[in-house]
Amino acid sequence: MFDRIDPEFLQQVRDKTRILRKPYTGIIAGYHKLPYVLIGPDKENDRKSIEIRGKIHVSPKMILTLRPDHPTLGQLFENEIMNQGLTSRLFSFFYTSRYNNLQIQNEDLKVNRQEEPPEEKEHLVLDEMASREIIDTAVIGCPNIEFYPVSLECFILEILDREFR
Repeated sequence: MFDRIDPEFLQQVRDKTRILRKPYTGIIAGYHKLPYVLIGPDKENDRKSIEIRGKIHVSPKMILTLRPDHPTLGQLFENEIMNQGLTSRLFSFFYTSRYNNLQIQNEDLKVNRQEEPPEEKEHLVLDEMASREIIDTAVIGCPNIEFYPVSLECFILEILDREFR
């Protein structure tokens, strides 16, 4: 079995996650997609970055509970670069009691290694979004790419807070 992940370390990842750009649209009704670009330092060379582009599907018609038959993070997200200790966690959110009728899926996941340092790549992606007038895609700065699902969780919770206050 995998080593237990220190909860204080996970909290540090949450605290250091930066939501650089939120989509102007959010969860409106029924099924909705939340595209994102997540950027973090490459574990092998922190002067390079890893860019993860994907879409999170949110459905307010299903219930997400902590049951063994629900997917693990490893089943929902790319797990080649993800810390293996995360893959065995059940997929859940801190606020599930407030938003207990959601199902979250991840699709269209693309992982690309980049030559630019993370900060430079973040600026390039933000410039790309502005020049192409893309308003529905989030940009997320991730402090530790092995724990990128934790950073995505921060983004999802911010959107849920904004949409369902």
